[in-house]
Amino acid sequence: MPSRGPHDMVCLTSGANPLQARVWQEALEDEGIVCQIRGLYEDFGVGDTSGFHVTVWVKTADQGRAEAVLRE
Repeated sequence: MPSRGPHDMVCLTSGANPLQARVWQEALEDEGIVCQIRGLYEDFGVGDTSGFHVTVWVKTADQGRAEAVLRE
């Protein structure tokens, strides 16, 4: 099994609401946690957001802290 480095990313959460993903991103970044939202623009321009599936990714080292932020 490969070892994980400090910059490895893990999926923290996922959902179908791009707006919620942005709220999560802002909450995490307010706490100094770098994150990435993936899948945000996959269906851009279609006009129907029901097909969205966004995921929020954080560094492995930040996972526990990030989970606590989203629970609050």
